[in-house]
Amino acid sequence: VLITAVVHPRWIQHPIAALLMLVSVATLRIAPVRLSKYSYLTQIGIPAIVAALTMPASVAMIGLSLGVFAADVGWLRKPMRAGAVNAGREALAFAVAFGYYSLAMKVAGATTLSLDFLAPFVVFAGFYFAVTRVLFYLSLLMRAKLEVEDRLFILRWEIIAFLMSLLGAGILVWALTALSPPGWAVVVLALGVAGLVTRALLEEAISAEDLNK
Repeated sequence: VLITAVVHPRWIQHPIAALLMLVSVATLRIAPVRLSKYSYLTQIGIPAIVAALTMPASVAMIGLSLGVFAADVGWLRKPMRAGAVNAGREALAFAVAFGYYSLAMKVAGATTLSLDFLAPFVVFAGFYFAVTRVLFYLSLLMRAKLEVEDRLFILRWEIIAFLMSLLGAGILVWALTALSPPGWAVVVLALGVAGLVTRALLEEAISAEDLNK
């Protein structure tokens, strides 16, 4: 993250965007949905995807890593080492996905949000989901902390949660490109209410399935 900040200093020109990224990531990080003793769901993919499509990469990486670190250490009371590891994991996953996304943009020749942009977006979403989940669960798999049934259970809910993240990110990108600032506020408020309702439904569904098992 420090290398990115030095090599790509465009984040200096977007301090408000970086601050909004940090706050949104931290807010979504402090309220995870528990899947098991070792796993949980968050929706920090929404600001990450929106930032990748609308902001310089350095803004997204700085806001994402600092938001995760601030939430983990400041609110969730995790050790600083754990917070740094989690922040580094998210930043690394975003960097890998954004690299392939940039390559796909050049190959497709996409410069605006059009049909040519669809393939690069799918590349970014696929790599971001795959890398974040592999890095998150790699240590658990190596230590045999997850049984086969647990893996299938977690993977299913991870996919469902990420599809929701894609939907939320798509709505926000549309609002940023098609609406004025007052419209942005309305969309964010509507998404916030929908998110709270969806979170409650997810918790109930996950608890019911866990009890049934």
